[in-house]
Amino acid sequence: MIGIITGAVAAVASFAGSVGTAIASIGSGIVSAVSSIGPALARFVGPIAEGAKAIIARFPKLDIGKIGELIETAMKIVHAVMDILGLNKHKMEQEEIGERALQNPEIKPEDYDTTEGYLDALHEGRYEKGKRPEGFSSDAWKAMCFAVATGIEVKAVSEKMKMATPMSFFIDCAKAGLVAKDMVDGKGGGLLEKMKACGADASELPAYLGTDSCSDAMKSAMEGFVSPATGLSAAQMAENYFTAR
Repeated sequence: MIGIITGAVAAVASFAGSVGTAIASIGSGIVSAVSSIGPALARFVGPIAEGAKAIIARFPKLDIGKIGELIETAMKIVHAVMDILGLNKHKMEQEEIGERALQNPEIKPEDYDTTEGYLDALHEGRYEKGKRPEGFSSDAWKAMCFAVATGIEVKAVSEKMKMATPMSFFIDCAKAGLVAKDMVDGKGGGLLEKMKACGADASELPAYLGTDSCSDAMKSAMEGFVSPATGLSAAQMAENYFTAR
């Protein structure tokens, strides 16, 4: 049974608002709240909070609501990419994945060779939709579930692609106007596929779009790139990325 959350985490427990706004505004608190339930799960949420911090630092004039919307769009992209890669064989919803992880803290990710194996174990574990600790608002619990799930999915995608795919990259892609099928199209034309083929670092995308210094590998990956689903060129991506919207 999930215990009662007390102490410093109480401020998070009473949060009211959207998932993206929660992660943008109280990301570190969500890490603490998750850790109080399942310490092993904090490893998944920390990078999500860091991704939010990165986009806030890059676009300080964007209001928190817009940042929240970007984070939520990025989360949807991550979940869809996981589906495209065949990593969600149990067809679990994103919130369900996080809720299962929080309701089964004894199922530890480090006990499995792959994140996909961990997801299999979570699917076999107990699950009661909406069951949350006493004192938690439904909004706070939802934000925690989505944050945990996204962190798990980001790690699963990284393992499958055999390259680092940080949350900040997916937020950058959301800001540039890309969708999940622009990441992976199964034919080598997706952005992640091209970056992997060229050995590019996904975290360099903002530098490339901003014409800052970036590696030759990133330049090779983006040379002549047109996103498979949205048809955006690198120039159009840059325009979207640096336009407040």
